[in-house]
Amino acid sequence: MKISHFIQQEVILPRLKQNGVLIVYDPDVRCRELCLGLQSATLAVIDTSEGSILGRSAALQVFNEFGKPNPPVEGMLVYVPFLRFSILMVRPVMQSLKNTSLMPWKRDGASRNR
Repeated sequence: MKISHFIQQEVILPRLKQNGVLIVYDPDVRCRELCLGLQSATLAVIDTSEGSILGRSAALQVFNEFGKPNPPVEGMLVYVPFLRFSILMVRPVMQSLKNTSLMPWKRDGASRNR
């Protein structure tokens, strides 16, 4: 068994079956072909490599299909070739803005709810 087949069958597909939707963040673009290879009549694969707006539009179309009785798709995989945005990335930026005029409610321990 190839490692790519193992990842598809033992990692990705069980998570898709459990949750219905799976987002794969891949900043090193190692898993793109692996994810695109899962496209089928019952599994929609959205590739956001071409642009997040096109990907969002395609994902919304698939979500609309989920809302119909007897939907033609059973799952959706969204491939994102970027680093996942998290609060850990935002925290240093927020700390640096804390004492600036951009966030005056954070200056000198002042409360936003005055």
